[in-house]
Amino acid sequence: MHGIDVRDLEAFIGIVDHGGFRTAAEALFVSQPALSRRVRNLETALGVSVFDRGAAGTRLTGHGRLLLEGARQVDIALRSAIERTRGAGAEPIHFGATLGAMTYVAPYLAAWARQHPDTRVDIVADGVVSLRSQLRTNACDVAIISGTVGPDLVALPFGYVEVIAVIPWDHPLSRSTDELPLDLLNGERVMLNGALYLSSLLFRTACTLQGVDAKIIYESASGQVLSAHAEAGLGIAICGDRTDLRGFDLPQRRIIDSAGQPLRFDLSVCWNPQRAPSDHVLAFAHGLAGFQPHFPARELRGNAT
Repeated sequence: MHGIDVRDLEAFIGIVDHGGFRTAAEALFVSQPALSRRVRNLETALGVSVFDRGAAGTRLTGHGRLLLEGARQVDIALRSAIERTRGAGAEPIHFGATLGAMTYVAPYLAAWARQHPDTRVDIVADGVVSLRSQLRTNACDVAIISGTVGPDLVALPFGYVEVIAVIPWDHPLSRSTDELPLDLLNGERVMLNGALYLSSLLFRTACTLQGVDAKIIYESASGQVLSAHAEAGLGIAICGDRTDLRGFDLPQRRIIDSAGQPLRFDLSVCWNPQRAPSDHVLAFAHGLAGFQPHFPARELRGNAT
């Protein structure tokens, strides 16, 4: 699965706003094939179709409607941050994070923009593996990295993520908010974010170690898509507890292993010390690390019936 390019999201929003590929291409001054490539990239990254193309025109699929709200929020937040920080002649900060992480650091980016109007922040939205590489090759100045950080990078703690199960209301496992032992998912139909997500890697590894045979039936980078399928009863969605699940009021339980330990990974604000980062890059990184207490608390819920 490839990282999601913000430009692909912008093309997706443009097609929706202008009512189709042809009118969007004219309004955005690009070719229709270029827009089609952007949409193909997005659909490949998500693993779903976002448009139905037929004789009646171009219409959003159910997955496309789910994506649209989140895409608009990310687009508005990133555009606001970039515009506010854009300053003539200022050295830009290249900041990288996954698309999910971008949603919860948007308030920090907006606050930084107001306080540092002479500094431009360029956004790099990509997967964790790619972001590590970009830090090491200096394509990124600062990035939020999940999991273990190598000794060649400086890392400041940025909190942690716990793996949760998002459960259909009519499922027997929905009747409690207690921690969910992994072995109770043996034989269950589950849906994951995909191979590039640590929540998926931790879940798969724990299942292998414990001999748990969870039936992986679907993968999607979008927590909204996974939640929609869980709501419909297709299976149990497995994701990080920082995943944006707004719009879905489903039972959620933290997953624990056979030792009673939660499936958990750390987040870090990282940079490459070999590049000798400037003072304003270091100020940005330290400020971002200090933003971690503002993580919203995840209130897990169960089915009381």
